[in-house]
Amino acid sequence: MRHDLAYWQVHDTEDDCDLIIRSNSGHVFYCHICPSQFIRSPTITEQYFKCLELLRTGEVEIDDFYEEDAYEWLLNCFEPLIARLAPSSELQVVTQPTLAHYYFPEQTFVCHLKAVDDKLQPEQLDTKNHGWSSPIVKFDSDFLTELNQWTQSYTPSQVQVCYDRPEDSLIKPPTCINITNQDGQPLKCFFKKFGLSFGPSHAKKELLVLKKITESQIPPPPQAYICRLVGVVREGNGLLGMLLS
Repeated sequence: MRHDLAYWQVHDTEDDCDLIIRSNSGHVFYCHICPSQFIRSPTITEQYFKCLELLRTGEVEIDDFYEEDAYEWLLNCFEPLIARLAPSSELQVVTQPTLAHYYFPEQTFVCHLKAVDDKLQPEQLDTKNHGWSSPIVKFDSDFLTELNQWTQSYTPSQVQVCYDRPEDSLIKPPTCINITNQDGQPLKCFFKKFGLSFGPSHAKKELLVLKKITESQIPPPPQAYICRLVGVVREGNGLLGMLLS
């Protein structure tokens, strides 16, 4: 099993940091670091703020300290806890990952970091509430009903994610995917997730543009090369994203 830092989030005014660590076994660790939890730990505090400064600025390097160094240090803070919660010897890599595996993992852990006398103390919290937003963008039923009249809907479990390297499975964000189309044939296409910060209004605008392309009967390649909507990924009364060819 392999795990890696998949996502991080820092703030301009607050000194805390949130991390998402993913494994190719499907386990996800939501980790929070707040330096107020560092007791008599000047060395750890200094190193943490060194990482925080680099992440805040978006620079690749500051004073010979590189972003890879920051990622490695932050990941290593939680390594002992991850090894205990998800021992690699007892887990298997998900060989046929789907969007369901990525966005709705079966095993999640919420963790935070303490330090006492410059010794790291990562801990699991007794909660499943990790505080991150749902990946689903909600829509009204009328819009979803109308959507089904002109494009195909797929559930997250019907969309298989393709990775160039097996070790990146369920760690890197899904982009290239495989589905079985309406004719029962395999089809490779591109997955574009809806931006949560824009909400349903922006997603509707994107879909309406693609609807016009669908209804315009533009000839297929090689006569014309244009982005086309293959379908949408739906979960309940919401959408994850679009499948594009």
